[in-house]
Amino acid sequence: MYLKKITILVIHFCLISGLIKPAYAASKEISEIKDVEVKVTAYYTPERNQEKYVCGSYKEDKRLNGTEEKTSSGTIPKSGTIAADPNIFPLGTILYVPGYGMGKVEDVGHDIKGLQIDVHTGTGDAGRMWAQNWGVKRLTVKVIPSG
Repeated sequence: MYLKKITILVIHFCLISGLIKPAYAASKEISEIKDVEVKVTAYYTPERNQEKYVCGSYKEDKRLNGTEEKTSSGTIPKSGTIAADPNIFPLGTILYVPGYGMGKVEDVGHDIKGLQIDVHTGTGDAGRMWAQNWGVKRLTVKVIPSG
């Protein structure tokens, strides 16, 4: 019960402060938010001439993180973009990921299957460092009703 009240406060704060758009907000009762335990990994968009690369080169990091410039839903990957198995989390699903924040499933990721999500951490060296520091986590995410 206490966690549900905190979730309501976080969502309202994010709406009021402009951190999330109203389309991301839960419009149903808080009891309809679902908790799902998933494996959470992170990915980033490499840039040419970075200081370092995870796999040693721009080309290899592009292969690791996806060679497409756009997500499956047609958006450009950015912080807040989540890749997931569409059989578990359809495109457009809003998730709250502890330690990451609110995000929207906009991509499918070829290696993302079952109860796993991949959160986008940004671009270039900053995105790489965040992704590497993130590692692999087992977390309970909140599925936020969208309408």
